[in-house]
Amino acid sequence: MELDPKVAELLKKMKGDRDWNTFMKELMDGQPKPEPVKTESPYIPVAIKKHVATKTNGICAHPDCNKPAIEFHHTTTPTTSPISARPITTSAISVSSP
Repeated sequence: MELDPKVAELLKKMKGDRDWNTFMKELMDGQPKPEPVKTESPYIPVAIKKHVATKTNGICAHPDCNKPAIEFHHTTTPTTSPISARPITTSAISVSSP
């Protein structure tokens, strides 16, 4: 990864005594998340889809799958939240379906 030297220096200052993994996780987890939505519908709101896709870089969240995600699924119901929605591929759907 290439960073502008000024950005790299700012990140080092922000990191402080923490290791890079801890710092980056805290930085990413600190991003604002859309509010959860209670619904009986399988529809996942656009704001939540965008948040989840950005967090996963558009990659399937199924273990051992690094393909681009093509749709979203809930891990819990009936609340759709940034934590319960996961992007997955069609091959992950067939693996995880009962």
